[in-house]
Amino acid sequence: MSWLIGFIGLALTVSTATFGWGAPGHETVGAIADQLIAGRRAEAEVRKLLKPAETLERVSTWADCARDDCGRLTDEERQFVHRNPRQAHYHFTDVPFQAAGYAERGVGTSDDDIVHILKQCIQVLQGVRGRSANPHNFSQREALLLLVHLIGDVHQPLHVGAAYLSDKNAFVVPASAAAVDHARIFKTDGDNELIFESRSLHSFWDSRAVSDAMRRAQVHTPAEFAAVLMQSAPNMPIVTGDVTKWPAKWATETLAVSKEAHEGLAVEQREERGTRGETHFIWRVAAPVDYAKTASALAATELTRAGYRLAAVLEAVWH
Repeated sequence: MSWLIGFIGLALTVSTATFGWGAPGHETVGAIADQLIAGRRAEAEVRKLLKPAETLERVSTWADCARDDCGRLTDEERQFVHRNPRQAHYHFTDVPFQAAGYAERGVGTSDDDIVHILKQCIQVLQGVRGRSANPHNFSQREALLLLVHLIGDVHQPLHVGAAYLSDKNAFVVPASAAAVDHARIFKTDGDNELIFESRSLHSFWDSRAVSDAMRRAQVHTPAEFAAVLMQSAPNMPIVTGDVTKWPAKWATETLAVSKEAHEGLAVEQREERGTRGETHFIWRVAAPVDYAKTASALAATELTRAGYRLAAVLEAVWH
């Protein structure tokens, strides 16, 4: 706990992370943050917004459940979805993975992408008022529920960096959004259209990378995994300054991880598929023999970073 206080203290002195990770990964992030804010003001403020039986771990999948990923929607989720018809877009940004960093108005970004929504959630929790600070009219509870989940997502490499392919099946960087014309340059929807080991590459990172990391740690539950990950200090640059600018910096950092996630991938073939009368393509890819092992190690690092950064944001909001 002492080094957590030092981490947060430094950040505050200077300032005075498509179903990302799947349930086990998000719950691990929440479980880490639950432990780190225990006994501090942030915990007390969080409890004001959560229901009696809720924890950060338990609400970490709320944003995916609002996308109808958990069965029947609750009244709260249904109302949120009604007011936020583009809420599925809040979970990602599709920056070309080769990019040096996240840039406003860059290819694959939008006003509803994960970086903008995280910034909005932080401002709502800070109590900042006005349409510009809260264009989607989130309540403080909604802002917290989204924040817990999306900090996990912004640390999932394929929720930030995405592949774009040419008509020659080569990875390319579009010069502009208009260049993605689905004739010469194609988007892959966060690598959901890349097929690896009979599933989308995105799904591989959401589930297989996490389950492999948990198996290597010899744990069975997110709480156990969180405890293992917290045994070592996080391999994480400290983000300081204005907390509302942290999400963009994390997105830039995650792009570097996305480059690693795409390293060594080779497109083997393109296939045409038809869905609901529309034609689209998928690309089958091959990866290095040690790809799964590398992915699980990266996933463990990213989940750890996300958990610590979730705690740091909450501490920064309620310092």
